[in-house]
Amino acid sequence: MTPWRLAAICPAGLALAAFLTMSWLYCYGPREIYEEVLRSWGIVPFRAPFLDIGFVLAAWDCTRQGWDVMWHNPCDLLQLPFNYSPLWLVAAPIRLSVRDATAVGWTLDLLFIASLTLLPPPRRLAELALVLAATLSTMAVFALERANADVLLFLLALAAGLLAECGLAARIIGYGLVLFAALLKYYPAVVFIILFRERPAVFAVVAVAVTVLLAGFWRVRLLAGARARLVVVGQRDAGGARRFLAGIAGVARRHYSAGRSAARAWAARRPRRPVLLKPRAAQAGQPVLL
Repeated sequence: MTPWRLAAICPAGLALAAFLTMSWLYCYGPREIYEEVLRSWGIVPFRAPFLDIGFVLAAWDCTRQGWDVMWHNPCDLLQLPFNYSPLWLVAAPIRLSVRDATAVGWTLDLLFIASLTLLPPPRRLAELALVLAATLSTMAVFALERANADVLLFLLALAAGLLAECGLAARIIGYGLVLFAALLKYYPAVVFIILFRERPAVFAVVAVAVTVLLAGFWRVRLLAGARARLVVVGQRDAGGARRFLAGIAGVARRHYSAGRSAARAWAARRPRRPVLLKPRAAQAGQPVLL
């Protein structure tokens, strides 16, 4: 095996080893060690893994029972209304429920780990270090521990990226995958930036079609659930948002404290010289020290 091929599978191998180790700790090992390892990663452990995919499966379960899960979702472990895109509910007839969260979560996570072998292989040690750091970053581990929808969206975006290097028919399929991902969670629409590689005619046709479909979906399907989604904003575990804002505050606080310390040190070293204040100090005839 060439060094470059070994570097290509190294992130997936490391991720698989970490995933299997954490799975063994949760199932057979001391639960305290499992939870402490997650906390050291910056993740607050929930009482059961794969919480986020369980949220989707619970919505499917209650939808089959006739509940309007955009307003009330009693099948969910946390009793939260469904605040994802309604397109997820199209798959509700699939006979999966919260009891299948472990199997579905394992499948999603293993597909994600396997997909890492399809990424462009690092060519230098610095690139390999960056890929390994990203693979084992807090947000990647958090997504796998919760089996978050972003895992599926990553797979769709990766497939679209691979198809972008093929012929026109394959690229159109890739744009369809990006559109599907954008309808599931919206932000993957940024992947449409690859459209700028196309000829003007292809770019125009695809851009118009995507815009019409997105606008129609928003108009017909999303407005019905807008109020329900606004109600639950802030109730979910927005770990990334909290860490981002807390990080900005922490950096600002450190720089402010360092700046104040530096100002004090500079003031302490500054020589104190008599300065005449005019006109009143001059009338008194006394120098004033600053």
